[in-house]
Amino acid sequence: MIGSAAPPGYAVVLLDLMMPNINGFEVIEHFKTHNPAMLRRIVVVTASPRVDRARIYSELIGGLIEKPFDITELVSYLQPIVDGLDSPGRT
Repeated sequence: MIGSAAPPGYAVVLLDLMMPNINGFEVIEHFKTHNPAMLRRIVVVTASPRVDRARIYSELIGGLIEKPFDITELVSYLQPIVDGLDSPGRT
């Protein structure tokens, strides 16, 4: 399942920590090993009580948004990540 995650062309991956069969931390670990350039495009979106653990990954990933959130907040948070993809030195 993870093997097909985030093929070329995806600007951002919105990742929940609490998913069936696999959790968001496992997905982040997979990308650390198999596609580290994609880590900066991952934005964790969660209401998980393990949000403090997610903050440990905040240096690796594009960001962390806690639920509930406003859609305007989400768009304004994601826009710089998407815009930065075209910037020199940004993967």
